Amino acid sequence: MREIASFAGHRIWREGPLILFDQGSPFTLEHAERATELYSQVIGEEGIVLILLDFQRAGSIDPETRKHLAHWGKTNSGCVCIAAVGGSFMVRTTLTLVVTAVKLLSGNQPEVGFFATREQATDWLHSKVPHLIPVKRVKRRSTLS
Repeated sequence: MREIASFAGHRIWREGPLILFDQGSPFTLEHAERATELYSQVIGEEGIVLILLDFQRAGSIDPETRKHLAHWGKTNSGCVCIAAVGGSFMVRTTLTLVVTAVKLLSGNQPEVGFFATREQATDWLHSKVPHLIPVKRVKRRSTLS
């Protein structure tokens, strides 16, 4: 995987449609907007996004941030699958509440799994690819002349 972003204690890696988000501090609205922008970029390029959230050092998530994530999920619920590693009971419950809000808003609930290791989470995410509904990919423009 190659690192594609680092901000506010968070680090993000990518390999194809797989994003590993290592949450290293409280997750604010600004952070969520940056993350969902990256997720949307992956969807545009790959048709789907597999999100692996590493919550081992996770902090809190405020209501506005949860609202943003739920609304982003509403328009992307069919092409997203989420796996989480680590995290407190509250962090996991918050993720479950956001995903439930996505289901209420869109009628479609992304699959979410909780795992002990990144390897287990990655394997599970890849096994879910056939069940996702890819969106039309955006053709990349060549930057070579």
